[in-house]
Amino acid sequence: MEKRFALDGPYGFSRHIGVNGERRMSGHPWFEVFLVMGGTLDVQLSVGVHHCSAPAIVIIPPGALHCNRVVGERADYDRFALLFQPDFVDADVIAPIRSEGMVIPLDENAFAVMRFYFERLKQNNTLDFARMLTPVILTEALQFDCHAVPDVRGSRAYIDDVRRYLSENYDKKLLAEDVARQFGVSRTKLMCDFKQAHGMTVGDYLGLERMNHAIEMLTSGARVSDAAWRCGFESDAHFRRCFKAHTGLSPTEFKKKKEI
Repeated sequence: MEKRFALDGPYGFSRHIGVNGERRMSGHPWFEVFLVMGGTLDVQLSVGVHHCSAPAIVIIPPGALHCNRVVGERADYDRFALLFQPDFVDADVIAPIRSEGMVIPLDENAFAVMRFYFERLKQNNTLDFARMLTPVILTEALQFDCHAVPDVRGSRAYIDDVRRYLSENYDKKLLAEDVARQFGVSRTKLMCDFKQAHGMTVGDYLGLERMNHAIEMLTSGARVSDAAWRCGFESDAHFRRCFKAHTGLSPTEFKKKKEI
């Protein structure tokens, strides 16, 4: 049986591999979002049983009765679990989540997006970082739900290409005006469309990309100055300020902690 626990703080994050079992229907006062990366799961909600094969996102809101049961080999089961209290994110972000819970199948592209975000939480499991990224995860997941209110993208279809462009060019000096020009739209339209699609500004997303890559470099033993330069930060001082704001540690303190 999977170990039951209470969420003591505002947020929790973990990974479960090959651990789960049949349990009685129960609920809890926090949100639970898990990314099923391997195996098959029967998710029982108040409205019925959902046969959930990886990859998929499952969202359980506070008070929703549910239980999970692995189908087949338990060793195949693999998931990331994100838990947070209702006041951890803005009310408008969680408003579209159905009260009974949601099971959202993911195609290959959607899974790549979700796994990217969950892997970033695993690498930088700090409260401030989670508070910034959790709304992004929810906003993206709800867009992948085929039962959600349709997002009439039309003129916003280019935003996926913008996100990909930012991810591939995080090490360069990029301004919103330059990105807008690259995609043939105005700066205002780009900023509005990107915020609606991803729950954050272009600048915030670019900063997130840079920080995640910098964390990977420092974890691998790179020098602070190299990480700052290769990840597109204006200067060492700018990088140190941003890093401290994201992780609560200076880059040097982070490296020492990883070496222990």
